[in-house]
Amino acid sequence: MLGDRIELRRVFTNLIGNAIKFTNQGYVNISLRCVDNFIAIAIQDTGSGISIQEQKVLFERFRTGKKQGSGSGLGLYLSKRIIEEHHGYIKVVSETGKGSKFTIYMPL
Repeated sequence: MLGDRIELRRVFTNLIGNAIKFTNQGYVNISLRCVDNFIAIAIQDTGSGISIQEQKVLFERFRTGKKQGSGSGLGLYLSKRIIEEHHGYIKVVSETGKGSKFTIYMPL
C-alpha cells in the first residue's frame, strides 16, 4: 500500500483516539486483513455506539457532537477526505450502547 504517511497517521490517530475516548468499559480492537485488492483496517470498540440518525451525518464537515467530550466532527470529515484522496473508502457499523466498528479500505 502506498500513501502519505503523515496524513494516514492523522486518520488512525483520530479513529483510534475516538474509540478510546468513547469506550469506558470493554475494549478497542484493531485488525488488518486483505479483501480483494484492498487492505481493510478495522477499529472496533465496545463504547457508547452511534445512533442511526448520527451515522447519517457522521462524516459531514461541521456537525455538532451530542455526546459529552465530542467535538465538531471535523476529525471524521478530514479522515474520510484523506482516505478518499488515497482512493479508499470508510464504512461504519454501530449500534447505540454496543459500540462501533470503523473499517478503512485502502487499495493495494
